[in-house]
Amino acid sequence: MDSEGITKPAQAIFTAGTGPGVQAADGSSVELYRLIRPIGEPEIVRDVLKSGAKILELGCGVGRITHPLVALGFDVVAVDNCTEMLAFVNGAATVKADIETLNLHRTFDAVLLMSHLINTPDSAKRQAYLSTCRRHLGLDGVAIIQRNDPQWFDNATEGFLGSRVGVDTFLDRVVRREQFVEMTIRYASGHAVWTHSFVADRLSEDDLMRSLQSTGLEHKRWLDDRRTWFVAQASALCE
Repeated sequence: MDSEGITKPAQAIFTAGTGPGVQAADGSSVELYRLIRPIGEPEIVRDVLKSGAKILELGCGVGRITHPLVALGFDVVAVDNCTEMLAFVNGAATVKADIETLNLHRTFDAVLLMSHLINTPDSAKRQAYLSTCRRHLGLDGVAIIQRNDPQWFDNATEGFLGSRVGVDTFLDRVVRREQFVEMTIRYASGHAVWTHSFVADRLSEDDLMRSLQSTGLEHKRWLDDRRTWFVAQASALCE
């Protein structure tokens, strides 16, 4: 293992994507994400915030969640580091930037870190993501964060995962190495096939709480029974 705690092969797999169209740096395929629809994420955000809240969305992609949030009346600034992804975002201000170095010199009512970005196997990058959340939180602002279900990482097996809006999803490869999980997921829609290979940190609740604390954030409450969505705020000790 290297100094960041993952093998060199795992690091390479983390960035792999194949299929029609452009792949972003993390292996996500632009054309695939144009097909995928929300599965309740906008409603989770809506139920936390007041109408018209100012939102900073980190890792917005093609606007899969951005567009419903705008339709719900939120004022959204959408951030992504892929030009081709941002080209499909409408109705929100867009910023091309890496999450870990972003500094807009302004604050928001809410910062969104979704799509399991917090499960990155790079602990330094995770801390940078959370620090970006913290420095963009306004007074009484909240970070709404989504992590992957550790039990799913423990129990997932190769095979068909499900179908949604004409996209069939398969788990082609899963390898568990201590707290890290290497996966290859395949998506098929008509004759088009994409794959996304990545490494994720299982991220226990204890590890999560330590990461939050070290970046001046404090866990406030879970938003779902599986404990995959939660709200954090600036720690009182850092005020």
